[in-house]
Amino acid sequence: MGRTDPLILDEVLKSHALSGDEERIGRFRETYFRILQEEMDMPQEGKRLCPGIQPLLDALSRNPRITLGLLTGNWRDGAYIKLRHFGIYGRFELGAFADDSAIRTDLVPVAMERFHLRKGFRVAPHNVAVIGDTPLDVACAKPHGTSTLAVATGLHTVEELRNAGPDHVFSDFGDTESVLRLFESFPSSRNPGSG
Repeated sequence: MGRTDPLILDEVLKSHALSGDEERIGRFRETYFRILQEEMDMPQEGKRLCPGIQPLLDALSRNPRITLGLLTGNWRDGAYIKLRHFGIYGRFELGAFADDSAIRTDLVPVAMERFHLRKGFRVAPHNVAVIGDTPLDVACAKPHGTSTLAVATGLHTVEELRNAGPDHVFSDFGDTESVLRLFESFPSSRNPGSG
């Protein structure tokens, strides 16, 4: 997993010998967002934030040196449906989504440019941490020189994630203090507000 929504859709359309014309994609997206909202509204056991996410977001939000951004292979509307369901919609100042590019590697520069536009200065790549739960999340950050944190709360084991070569690997974020210490270890020359 870890592919972007447009690439998944393209693969499905090709497997059924269907063209990916703009009208068909538009109809699919509308239907997908409606069904996703219905799915998120249904009570379902096990549908929860991963361990440690809420306290970690709380702690990182209180740090003036950190800007929380969301980089995801989801379309923006789909991502917002999920964030609203889990009560963390307003936690991210900026983002980069599959609407911006179907190629996940393209999303890191998009997010960094949005940071620049919002804050008025550029953040150095080594002061950016890309966090994800798939090897593709790690791979998307590597070409841009950012730090990478992999967390095994998805389909991939710690060992599988470690093999992808991230800078740091966690089984989950249950130990908030350990993750916070890692962020505090970022270079002291870091600009306020970067993250």
